[in-house]
Amino acid sequence: MAPAPASKKLYPDLFGGRGKKITIQSGQRPKTTAVPPNPFLQRTASINTPSRSQGLPTRKLLPSGNSRPLKRKWETPDDKLLKHVAKKRASAEAPRLSSEEEDSDDDNGGSTGPSSKRGRSTATSAEPEPETGGRAWYLIDQNIEDDGTFNLIHSADHTSGLRASKFKPCFEGSDSGPEIELQYPGVSLRERFKLVKGDQYDAHEDIYTTIEHICANFLPPTSVEAYQDNSFKRRLIRAHKKESLAEYRAVIAEFNATVSRAKQDGTMAAVAAAKRRLHKDLVQRILDQVYSRTVSPRVELTRAYTNGTDNVYGELHAPFISAIFAKTGLTHSDTFVDLGSGVGNVVLQAALEIGADAWGCEMMANPCELADAQEAEFGARARLWGVDVGATHLLRGDFLDNRQIGDALKRADVVLVNNQAFNPDLNAHLVTRFLDLKEGARVVSLKPFVPLGHELLERNVNDPVNLLLPWRGEELFSGTGAVSWTGQSVDWHVATKDSKRVERFLETLEKGRPRRRG
Repeated sequence: MAPAPASKKLYPDLFGGRGKKITIQSGQRPKTTAVPPNPFLQRTASINTPSRSQGLPTRKLLPSGNSRPLKRKWETPDDKLLKHVAKKRASAEAPRLSSEEEDSDDDNGGSTGPSSKRGRSTATSAEPEPETGGRAWYLIDQNIEDDGTFNLIHSADHTSGLRASKFKPCFEGSDSGPEIELQYPGVSLRERFKLVKGDQYDAHEDIYTTIEHICANFLPPTSVEAYQDNSFKRRLIRAHKKESLAEYRAVIAEFNATVSRAKQDGTMAAVAAAKRRLHKDLVQRILDQVYSRTVSPRVELTRAYTNGTDNVYGELHAPFISAIFAKTGLTHSDTFVDLGSGVGNVVLQAALEIGADAWGCEMMANPCELADAQEAEFGARARLWGVDVGATHLLRGDFLDNRQIGDALKRADVVLVNNQAFNPDLNAHLVTRFLDLKEGARVVSLKPFVPLGHELLERNVNDPVNLLLPWRGEELFSGTGAVSWTGQSVDWHVATKDSKRVERFLETLEKGRPRRRG
């Protein structure tokens, strides 16, 4: 029998479709015959959240309640080992979830970011982003001058005093770094910079990176030619390379005049009004400035803890937190709670990026001290940038018995718990604490509160963990570089408060019981 022509050959689908075949015909793209979807694997859950006007993203969940159960496939130890190896391989190949990017401009000079603990923020053009959680975020306040009541930590203050010996001038030939002032989009007060650099902080880089973000987020590109060869950033870098302090000051003066003019004639307000949410790079820039002026100088305080206890410190980085906000659908009308909030990074990010009412509770003294410093600087720096933020509440104490946190949990839409180092007893107490959550509240954790394989049965119907419905349809990975304690990707988990499933289960049991004869 003669072989079939090439145009008639059949090729199996290599991506797991059962019974699917692809016919290749001359001059046409392959067409697939779709297999009908399994209705049980594609079942989605609808969540009733009265305080939110916008629904959550659709997600796949296993059937629950009175749905027809799926048959469980028991895994052998070899199956589990293969899955573990596959997960590790995927983690190693996952893209790094960080905004730290090397500048392709050769003029950059390869300088490092303001803090070795946090990735450097780089400005990008404000490409369209999802409008979920959008809000009017730009405020203009022209009336604040440096009268001593505006408690901003200027860069010059950060590099002076007892810390002055850690820095050297950015321009050769000067005994101490010359000072300049930089205008921001918000208040009329300008930030003072001493042109010095050290191992953890470079004022020159802080200046041109800040200018880059202002141009990208508050000014039309044509007004300052922000992305062409004569941009403010490039001119500053060239002046620095030429050791021309006069040219450097001239560029700063021109930039300040441009910003002041754009504020007064409404240009900045018009540009910001067209953007319904802050760009993530701008979010990280503001958070980096707050962190570098408050936490970085005393970062050793965060390392004073005892390993093996519940009080172990670790940070979740900003890009990872942004992914959590997006996945859980957090909006500016929501309440966010971070249990074990450390130095307050996540709480401040929720207030800045989303505009949410953000709460945190921490019991370790050193992180609490740094959190207070960050919260104060955050408020001042948000006004400097002209950004409207949500309320922040950073509390000291045990989140299991703090009354204010208890009240916040009753209103919470999203709760975050970095329980990576928590012991089983503490996790169990937290599940009991979650009894006060409202219906539809989402709980995010690094270890699951609902054990894998847990089933709602008559013998465990009173277990409070049954009120949490885990998102089982997809595995959530942070991407590499998302946390401070490892460069590898970490798993994270989401569960929704859903007491109705227990009620439905009890109703099903009751209907199945034989009636007693009178």
